[in-house]
Amino acid sequence: MSPSSTHAPATGPVPTILSAMFVRAIAWWLEHDRPSPPRQIAARFAQLATAIIAEADSWTGSGRPTAFTL
Repeated sequence: MSPSSTHAPATGPVPTILSAMFVRAIAWWLEHDRPSPPRQIAARFAQLATAIIAEADSWTGSGRPTAFTL
């Protein structure tokens, strides 16, 4: 891996929230006998994650520290 393609891990609450949400979504899906196809669950999670990241990114202009720092 070249140095230009490496990134520091994300910090702040957003990565923690997203990872917890992802794990719980999978657990719910399995506990409920997979009521939706995997691609549908993945697409819905991606939409939610995108919305959460967009909201967190908007915090930087408010004087609050960014919640999704790379």
